[in-house]
Amino acid sequence: MSPTEQHTKIVLDKIVKCDFCKNFALFDAKTKAGQWAWMCKDCYPEKRYYSTLGLGKGQKIHYIINPKEGDPLLSEAMYEYLDRLQKMPEDERREEIKAMLEDA
Repeated sequence: MSPTEQHTKIVLDKIVKCDFCKNFALFDAKTKAGQWAWMCKDCYPEKRYYSTLGLGKGQKIHYIINPKEGDPLLSEAMYEYLDRLQKMPEDERREEIKAMLEDA
């Protein structure tokens, strides 16, 4: 990871929720109110203080499935899947997650 990338990305091994709406967070960034928060893709444009990512501004979250040295970051397809999950009705989402965990 280059020095520039180090300040625009954060890698997590667990999913965190947006502090504002409880959807899956994709950013850890400074808010207009001054504090830092986990933010989803919908809340980030409205609540962020800075329009760019970087040191002291915010980072995009990259999730890893099984944190082991050398594991790749999740792909855009996984972000799309997480986005689809958060838009599902709760009972349907629970079934989807249950099935996913059974396959793991």
